[in-house]
Formats: sequence, structure tokens, C-alpha cells
Amino acid sequence: MPSPSTTRRSPGAALRRLLLPLLMSLARALPGGGQAASSSYANWEAFTSMGRVEAVCLASSGVWCATAGGVLRYDPVQRQYQRLTRLDGLAGNRVTSVAAGWDGDVWCGTDGDGLSRWVASAGAFAPPVEVFDGYRVSGLLPHAGRLYAVTGAGISALEVASGRVLETYRQFGSYSRGVEVLALTVHAGDLWVGTAEGAARAPLSSTNLQDPEAWTVAAPLRQVASFAAVGPDLYCGSSQGVYRWDRDQRRWVYAGPGGVVRALGVSDGTLAAIDARGTLQVRQSSGLWVQQPLATTADLLCLSSGGDDLWIGTSRGPVPVNGASPPALQDPPGNHFYDLASDGQGGVWAASVPDDRTTDPFGVYHFDGASWSAFGRGSGLPSDYAVAVEVDGDGNVWVGTWAHGAAVRGPDGAWRRLDRTNSVLRGITAPPAPDFVAISGAALDGAGNMWLANVQAGLAVMDGHPPARARLHGLDLLGLPPGTDLGPLAVADDGLKLAATTDRGLVIYEAGATPLETDGARVAALNTASEPRLSSDRVTALLAHGKVLWIGTDNGLHRVPYEYSPGTGGFRVTGWRQYRLEHGLPSTDVTSLTRDGQGDLWVGTRGGLAQIRDTGLLVQAYTASNSGLIANRVESVLYDADQGWLWIGTYDGLGRLRLSVPSQGEQREALVYPNPFHPGRDRRLTFGRLPVGTGLRLYSADGALVRVVPAGAGGADPQWDGTNAAGAPVASGVYYYTTFGPPPGQRGRFAVVAHD
Repeated sequence: MPSPSTTRRSPGAALRRLLLPLLMSLARALPGGGQAASSSYANWEAFTSMGRVEAVCLASSGVWCATAGGVLRYDPVQRQYQRLTRLDGLAGNRVTSVAAGWDGDVWCGTDGDGLSRWVASAGAFAPPVEVFDGYRVSGLLPHAGRLYAVTGAGISALEVASGRVLETYRQFGSYSRGVEVLALTVHAGDLWVGTAEGAARAPLSSTNLQDPEAWTVAAPLRQVASFAAVGPDLYCGSSQGVYRWDRDQRRWVYAGPGGVVRALGVSDGTLAAIDARGTLQVRQSSGLWVQQPLATTADLLCLSSGGDDLWIGTSRGPVPVNGASPPALQDPPGNHFYDLASDGQGGVWAASVPDDRTTDPFGVYHFDGASWSAFGRGSGLPSDYAVAVEVDGDGNVWVGTWAHGAAVRGPDGAWRRLDRTNSVLRGITAPPAPDFVAISGAALDGAGNMWLANVQAGLAVMDGHPPARARLHGLDLLGLPPGTDLGPLAVADDGLKLAATTDRGLVIYEAGATPLETDGARVAALNTASEPRLSSDRVTALLAHGKVLWIGTDNGLHRVPYEYSPGTGGFRVTGWRQYRLEHGLPSTDVTSLTRDGQGDLWVGTRGGLAQIRDTGLLVQAYTASNSGLIANRVESVLYDADQGWLWIGTYDGLGRLRLSVPSQGEQREALVYPNPFHPGRDRRLTFGRLPVGTGLRLYSADGALVRVVPAGAGGADPQWDGTNAAGAPVASGVYYYTTFGPPPGQRGRFAVVAHD
């Protein structure tokens, strides 16, 4: 009797002869020798900073690093990095802890997004463990079928096989209930906990570790941040130095060095410590520690948790204590991407700080399509507080800073500063500070002039760099009182200048035919006093196209059609439409606006991304839960018409979404996989490498329409289940497809192998 696996009949010889030439040609066309992409969000990409390593562990698959931009894995043999983010199945990009399991798997804890497990045998992440959603997982310890996870709620014991939390430990002996847990290890049958008040231990054989009495407090330590074992001896790093556990006396014995110890590690049986100065100390013998020289100037943050090799997590990536250093990461220094500008060559410039200056400043970043560069005070920029960025027609990069005016980078790569001493820019007036020159926005007009929103001064215009002509259109011309803070700036197709404010709505300004020589005049002001339909006077984003003005605020988005007669000052609002949560907007706090090549508006908000047709119809909201969006807090959006990319700057990195094929070069044919498609085995046929919003029509070899496949939701790739419009399985054979949407008219073919 045949086994169940052999009862299925294979396709006949005639079908094989029909399909073989097609399959061979398709296999040759697939990149990487026929290995197709597997991500459901192949149209999405993520660019994050993974330079700062907060935790590091060693596994058979390499050196694993927890970073604020995802997981960075380094292969010391191949000397190659692998970057893993949400798009690869990671629960979240803010990774706070990593630990290697007994089975070669690697566990990754995140800051509020749950827990992930990299399955070594599959080379991929398993579905996230959601029981820790909302918690910061600051430490992990796999042991004997359990995973001990440290969160703000204590130490939770997760049963790996079932995915259930069995119990949580919140109080350790006489220490305060809910004391912060800083370190965790198992040694000689005991579970050791390092806390902000000292170290405690309990036998794993105890029947109830939730009972505080099960724990023994080990005096006299304070703030134990790390454990490490050398043979039978257990050491801890504390705020008072390194101590060794004396098993006979059942107490901690000072082992030096003194002072605050951040982390401990072991290399080939030798104990090492990172001290408060950020230097590496290595124990040579009892009481003798020497500083270990390292080939790095980066800040030392953490040590690997085990193994003979010792790796250090630094502010610039992982570094071995001995052996060849990895290649430089060349990441941007942070994951904050606020204002964006295209460099005209497929890359992007990004300013790192919003005008409310709520995050650490990192200057301005540039991505050239392959690698990153960062510019700050140490590399010619007058300030790290880069707020706005724009590129003019000559390739000059203009950066607006907070307090230090503007800086312009010419083709020679040098930065040149513009401030009150050498330009029309002026300082703030409330309070008076002539040298405090703040720029909150930059925009290029149709004549190639650069406009800068000069906070508390007005709108400055320059004819290029170095400027031969320039003019400041002051607040009085804008109809604004002294001390008004300006926000984003936009230029309409008809030449109107749109100036946002932080508390007085927006001003629509006609600069005149010669804005570099003469003053203009305010055309209109829109604020809650003059226009009750405006939901807030804090205007956060502006865009105008045709005769439609889009106004983003901290309390919703507005679509405002208007009529305007140049030269007469005749401006009239002809309609009004508001978008809020009930209309599908993911958040009412709007941050940015851009328009794509199809005429659709893309709206960045603090809660996600929205797509609105040119007609005003909101068609879709994208969030981290329903799409490949890297994070919900979107701060900037930019459409690159030449490349067909939508760039999305967030609080946690930079995302990129394929909207259309590049305007230059050959169009890429859709990637169809698996090919051939076995409906009984493969579940879905995926059509990858297609722009967002593309659907397909599937046809049989005789030209009959088989099925219409809609565009994938949330930017995902379209998929087909192998059935026709009536829901019946299709027969084996060669099938054809055509696309509709952006772009229409692509064609291709694939094979179906159905089982009788």
C-alpha cells in the first residue's frame, strides 16, 4: 500500500512538455538564481540607525545587537551585517534586549511592541509573543524551557512551548515591591536578580518564587547591574565595584575595581568590566585589573553575555576585544527624520529636529542611495539643531537651523553660514536676541528663488547662493504682530506664498513680480477668528496645487478650494472640507503633506499615513499594524517623481514606499512567486515588485478572463489563491496577467500545476 505522501498523481508528460520551456525561462529571470522575495510588504523599505548597541549576545548565527532601529546581526566569518526590522517580522524596531537560547534561537525584547524569537532552523522570526505588548522588555534569560523576561512589572517566566506566562516575580526578599530589575542570571541552581537596591537569589527548585520569603537578600551591595560567571565563581558589577560571591561565607566579597561598573563579560575565562568612564578593565589576577586598549573611540555600552569571544556594544556598532573589527556601519546618528528633500539623484536629505526641538539634535543626514553621511557642528554645519532642508536648482543644499541661521552646502562640499551679519536674516525679538536666528521652513519658488521662514522676522528670499539679491518681507507686511513665530512654508503653483504660524493660523502672501526688489502685500489671513471652519490656529503643514489649498493643523486637515486674481489681491475661498478621525484620518495631529505623480495627497500624522485622492476622497490609512509603515509617528513625507518613491520620515527611522516605476530607465516586470504555482501546496501566488495600488487581471491561455486580483491592502503585494471568479480551482496550464492602476499595462505569465 503506498504511503500517503505518494498517493497524489503528478502532472502528465504532455503538461510537463508544455510547462518546461516556460519554467526554465522564468527561473533564469528570477534574481539570485531563482530565490524570490518572501516579504508581504516588498514595496516597503526601512532605513534605521543601528549604530548604538544597547545589548549584545553571541549565538551560533553570529553577534546579535539590540538597537533603537531594530536588530543588527554580524557574521564575523563573512564580515557581513544583516539588518532586521519590522519588515522582516520583528515585533518592533526599538529593541532593548537580546539573548541566545539553548537551541540556537535568539530572543529579542522590544520597547512596548512585544517579544520576538529568531528561529535558527528557519532563518526567520516566529510570530511575535504579544503577551508583553505595552511593556519595555529590558532583560531576557532563556533557561530550561523557560524564558525569564524583565519588564516594569517584574520578572515573568514564559513557558516557551506554550507561550504562556506561568508566573511573575515582583518582590525579592526585603527589597521594595516593584524595585527596578537591572540584571538576571542562573548560577548553581539559583536564580540571581540584580536590582537598584542590591542582589537577591532564590533556588529554582523553590515551589513559589512569587513569595518574597523565597528570596534571600545578599548584602552589602547597592544597584547591581550585571552578572558574569567564571568557572564556579559568580561575579557582579555594582555601583560600588566588582564583587565575587563567596559560597562558603554566603556573602559578596570585593574583587575590584572600585567605582561604578556598568557591565561584566567573560573572554576565554577572563573577567572584563566596563567602568563608569566607559573604559574596559580586564582582571589579570586576584585584585589586579588593567585597562584593555581598544581600536575604537566609541562609547562602550555593554558586553556579550557569554562564550569565549568577548564583544562590546558601542555607540558605533559591535566591536570585538580581540580580532578584526567589523566594517564601519556609516549609519545616521539617530532615527529622527523630520524635514526631507530630494537630492535629485535618487537620494534624500533629512533634517533631524522639529521646530519644537523635542528630541536630541543630530544635524542633517544624506543618503545617496547606498550609504549615509551625517553633518553637524563637527563637520561644518553651524548647529546640530537642523530644522528644515531644501535643495535648489543648482544642487545647493539649504539647511535651516534653530538659533544659528541657515547653512548652504555647495558642489564643493563646503558649508557656508548665513546669519544676521552677512544676509537679510534677523534674530528673534521676543525676547530680543539679535544673534538668535531661527529658520523654521524652506521652499523653492518657480523662478528658482529660495524662501526661508525666519522666525519672528518674516519671509526671506534669496536668488541663490551666494545670493546676489535678497530681501526680507517682514512680519508687518504679512499682517502679523511682532514676535509671531512662523512655522512651515509653502509656495503655490500661482506663486502665492503660504506662511504658517504656531498660534495665528496662516497668511497667504503675494510677493509681487519682483520679490527681490520690492515689498509685497498680504492677500488673506486664515485663522479661527476670520474663518470658524479652521479647526486650530496652530498650522503644522501646508501644500497648494492647482487652486486647492491643503492646511494641516494639530487638530485636523482641511481641503480649501480657492480663486485668486494675481495683482489685484482678489482671493476667495470657494469650498471647505475637513478631515478628522471619523473621516479616516489616523490622527488629527497632521505633520506633513506631499503630492505624488498620480495627483494623490499623502498626509503624515502622529498616528500614521493617509492617502487622499485629488478629488478629496480619503482612500486608505496606513499604520504599523496594517502595512509596512516603519512607525506610526510620521513627521515628514516626500515624493520623488524621478524614482517613484514615497519617503516617510518617522520618529523611529526612515521608510520608503514604491508608488510608481521610475520615470527613467526600464520598467521592472512583476516578480511572480512561487512559479510554478501549486494551489494545493502553496496557498497563495504573490505578485511582487509592483507599485502600491496596482491590481491585476488574470487570463487563461485562450484569452478568457479568469480573475481580477485587487491591489494589496496596506501596500502589501497582491496575492491570488488559485481560484476563478466563481471560486472554483483553476486547471493546470500557462496563465497571463496584465496590471491596472499605477502603472497600467504591464504583462507577464506564470504556470499553475493543479493536482487531480
